[in-house]
Amino acid sequence: MRPTAGALIAVTVLGMSGCSGDKDPSPAPSASAAASTSPAASPKPLALPDLIEGTTVLSEVPPTKGDRSVGTITPKAGVLWVSFACQGTGDLVVSAGAAGKFTHPCKTDSPDPERNGVEVTATALDVTVSAPQTIRWSLRIQQ
Repeated sequence: MRPTAGALIAVTVLGMSGCSGDKDPSPAPSASAAASTSPAASPKPLALPDLIEGTTVLSEVPPTKGDRSVGTITPKAGVLWVSFACQGTGDLVVSAGAAGKFTHPCKTDSPDPERNGVEVTATALDVTVSAPQTIRWSLRIQQ
């Protein structure tokens, strides 16, 4: 796939929703509780940036791991908005056919939501995401 020069416009979303970082206080485990195995901590939610008013959601992927074909979308000519969040070790690579691709390094400590604008022509685009199994991610495409 050949990225289109200047086709990606990065817009970082500063606000986070649903991730306060507060932990639920728990009493110290008793001797019998310490001997048993405790369940793994729940991962932080992967909140996407807010929907853009006046746009249509063309595709959305709930939190998942690893590589995935998002599918074929047929946008109108103009800006296509790709919102995503990821958490883990490694890079998330979103490819959108002739419109190009972008790579985003994910963090292990916080799933910061982001949004990229891609200038597209009215053509069908096959969208795929490549990510190692060490990354949880979610994605929404709007126009």
